[in-house]
Amino acid sequence: MKRIIIALTLCLALLATCAFAEAANLAGEWQCLIEAEGMNSGEVTFILAEDGGCTLIYPEQYTLDDVPGTYNFDGETLILSLETGAEYTLIYDADANQFVGEVEGRTLTMYPAETATKEYQLGTSAYTVEIAESFEEGERSEEDVKDDMVAYMHSPDTLLDFDVYQFSKDGYPDTLAAFVEQEAAEYEAAEVVTDGSINGIDAGWYRATETYEDQEYATLTYVLEDGDQYVELAFWLDGETAEEEAQAIINTLSIVE
Repeated sequence: MKRIIIALTLCLALLATCAFAEAANLAGEWQCLIEAEGMNSGEVTFILAEDGGCTLIYPEQYTLDDVPGTYNFDGETLILSLETGAEYTLIYDADANQFVGEVEGRTLTMYPAETATKEYQLGTSAYTVEIAESFEEGERSEEDVKDDMVAYMHSPDTLLDFDVYQFSKDGYPDTLAAFVEQEAAEYEAAEVVTDGSINGIDAGWYRATETYEDQEYATLTYVLEDGDQYVELAFWLDGETAEEEAQAIINTLSIVE
């Protein structure tokens, strides 16, 4: 039995890297299925990033540590290299949008994970985004509430979390561009955009470094205008896939119908 588990572990590890082969376009969560003689013999989850690395996450029953790795992909063949020293070769099937390989008589198939989502309204504003169903509202401190934070959202499935702010324009610049410029200056922000657009909706955004519990985090804040109010969506970019996850969420921005 132990030999079977070890063999399965090696196969799962190879899948990890496989998932990340086309990471530039496929960053996010993937499933990797292992089959032997037509029988399902295991499935693991992979979190893929764009920096050339990935994280293999085993099912809880295996009680195994996550395995990091790197990849090299030429558009057809994927060379997977794990920190354990294992190296594998997989082929990308563009029509099926999946990677397929074979190791020790087992067929490995990696495909995008289907993540259930829900529509989430930004406060009481006219805007919504799509987020994973696993996101839930966390507690806000008195200071958070005084700072016009209307929601803190987090998920057990990702390190990424985000804050939602909604407040009157009173006391602030009346135009979106001027407000974004002022707030970005206060945070000594970088990559400041004052006249952007997301799905046809006027928006501004900036990157900053903020501190929480004596630890610094990179943040990405989007600012929207809703009549006589401003709405902010502030992502805390914790975790190697946080950037891609934040972009995926903001790219679903829409107006409540």
